[in-house]
Amino acid sequence: MRRLCEKDLSSQATNNSAVNGGCVKKIVLSKDSGATTFLSWWADKHVLQYDVDLACHNLNGPGKTTTENGEDYALISSKKVEESGGYGWHGREVKIQLQYVKNNRDLQEKLENIADFKSLLPHKAVARLELFQTPSKKNGKNNCFWVHLKSSQFEDIPETFHLGCGFIPEEFLQDLLGNNALAKRTFAIQVRIFAPQLGVYKGVLVAKQGITKMQLPGSMKKVGKSTKNSDDAGVVMLARAFFPSTMNYNLGRFLDPQAVDPPASFEDDFIKPLSKTYCHYLEGMGVPKELIERYKRTSKNRHGLKHAHLIGLCDPTAELPPGYVFVTGFDKDANGKRMNFGSGKHKIFVSRSPCMDPTDGKTLPVVHKKPAGMRVATWNWLLEKPFGSIMFANPKSPSDVPLPETISDGDLDGDLYFIMWDTNILPHLLKVEEKMRHGQVVNRKKPKDVTRKGSETWLEDAQELMLDVERISLVNEFMKTSYNLSHKTSVESKDHIFDPDARSFAQAYRKSLDMPKHGGTVDLPQRLHSKYPSKLHPLLNGCS
Repeated sequence: MRRLCEKDLSSQATNNSAVNGGCVKKIVLSKDSGATTFLSWWADKHVLQYDVDLACHNLNGPGKTTTENGEDYALISSKKVEESGGYGWHGREVKIQLQYVKNNRDLQEKLENIADFKSLLPHKAVARLELFQTPSKKNGKNNCFWVHLKSSQFEDIPETFHLGCGFIPEEFLQDLLGNNALAKRTFAIQVRIFAPQLGVYKGVLVAKQGITKMQLPGSMKKVGKSTKNSDDAGVVMLARAFFPSTMNYNLGRFLDPQAVDPPASFEDDFIKPLSKTYCHYLEGMGVPKELIERYKRTSKNRHGLKHAHLIGLCDPTAELPPGYVFVTGFDKDANGKRMNFGSGKHKIFVSRSPCMDPTDGKTLPVVHKKPAGMRVATWNWLLEKPFGSIMFANPKSPSDVPLPETISDGDLDGDLYFIMWDTNILPHLLKVEEKMRHGQVVNRKKPKDVTRKGSETWLEDAQELMLDVERISLVNEFMKTSYNLSHKTSVESKDHIFDPDARSFAQAYRKSLDMPKHGGTVDLPQRLHSKYPSKLHPLLNGCS
């Protein structure tokens, strides 16, 4: 694939400066800064970035084009960055990263040589161009992980409950990672793929036996193949993360009685405590507060830890029983004897963030022995995988809702799933879920995405949305307000997270997460509009 800059440009020194009273920070990313994203590689590392602080009242920033050292730059991508701080939305700092590229003549045409961006509506184009800013994973040599491949090494496959998860030949994955210690334990990678003959893809590739090409389902494709550059067979694949993560790999060494313990520092520094979000959810689901507090104390050490955050994957064997999950790795029984993770566990609790509504979590049966019809070799292959992933079985019928979509509207393109297997807490969750199955709560289904054509001026339209900092700020405030209203209402209600208003605010929050990508407004009962500042009312639709 050809870069935006066809010749080597002179190196610039990285230069940071504040403009507009400190609300906008300018950063020149030079050639010496290193190519950490697809954009920095494609633009030969000559990227100009403005960080716009949404907390500022004066939000005037740069325009669609700007000049630096006599050179013209054009806006190409924007990304919202949140710096965590405190519980929920309290204390978070939010900024918008606007990135510009040098040598911007015919920029729209050059982008269309990568993929069919012209077919996208402006909001979708903004979301897809944001993929240009995805940072790559560092490899063992402290360099960014890039792979230059050919389109013949990939193939499209029909979408059957993949939800953003494709497949990669196991041997190829090992070679890709250098056949080292990291390669031996890695069985999935999160990727961004840019290929004129294929398109732009986002998601996870999990190792699969018996295939010779990387297989990409429709849910991974975010932009269609280029209609102007069909002769370019080049592919740039960026690896964003490897799985299992280092944290989960070491956690698995704690759980497995036959594994060598990780460094002593791991237990002190890397075991994640039970978050306030999940404590609030468990209490709302009827788990006694004293039981939650006791678990919080005991889970701070390896012997009491019964929860984790795992990468969600589709089933690479297509043979797990419908309705079940499989957790990779090993655990120990009451006598300290080694067993596969599912053994001795009838069910585990599964959820993902944001976990706000009663339907955002489920107790699911976990596979603990070889499924009927699965070959012994295939079962042993699954058992070889280290702790760090939860695989979701395919539904029985094409009309059934895939399990991840019933868990906080999840998918499998890189989502982490919270699992808990504490035997004192699970019975309380099962009791409440039994009542929910009798009609008290109805699961939501994800709406179908409707694709429409873009326009001849798609890039200019997308740039206008990137620069609409006022709306971006309002949407961000709407998210924060909805989240906090849901939490506050549930705390003050005897029905806790089952309170109808708390659930309506939770739904509003969830829907607002898609507003940057789809635009539009959020449905909310008219009687609840007054809970929002008047400046946010244009983002609301009334409903009964």
